[in-house]
Amino acid sequence: MLDGRQPGWSMGATLRDLMNVFMEYGALQAANLDGGSSAEMVCGGQVVNRLWNVFGERYLPTAWLVMPAGN
Repeated sequence: MLDGRQPGWSMGATLRDLMNVFMEYGALQAANLDGGSSAEMVCGGQVVNRLWNVFGERYLPTAWLVMPAGN
């Protein structure tokens, strides 16, 4: 998993780094979303990235839902 640039935690990634990850996994479609402190990734009901915001999580009225084909 790639997280944003946070000293002591993650060095972040360039767009080329992301392209290489998507190609390695055989992605047919990909999107670059805002990677700021409002970007949260949840899998199985658990937050799987580290948010960095001195004020905590921020409410956002939109989301992307990714599901296996056929559901």
